[in-house]
Amino acid sequence: MGGVLAAMRGVGFDGAIGATFSPDSSRLAWTSRDGTVEVCDIATGVQRLRVVSGARAFPAVFSADGTLLLT
Repeated sequence: MGGVLAAMRGVGFDGAIGATFSPDSSRLAWTSRDGTVEVCDIATGVQRLRVVSGARAFPAVFSADGTLLLT
């Protein structure tokens, strides 16, 4: 108990202001204070999306069907 279940390589949570799982729990999305939005595949730990907008970001939320991500 309490061990590492998975490691996500090449992604960072520095300055993260919120994180959320997709409805099917296959992806994890988070936003950072610097306006970065990232999405990672849970099964593989691979980063699927990284957007650096520089604009203010809010905690991310997936739509009910998991096709959209709102920040």
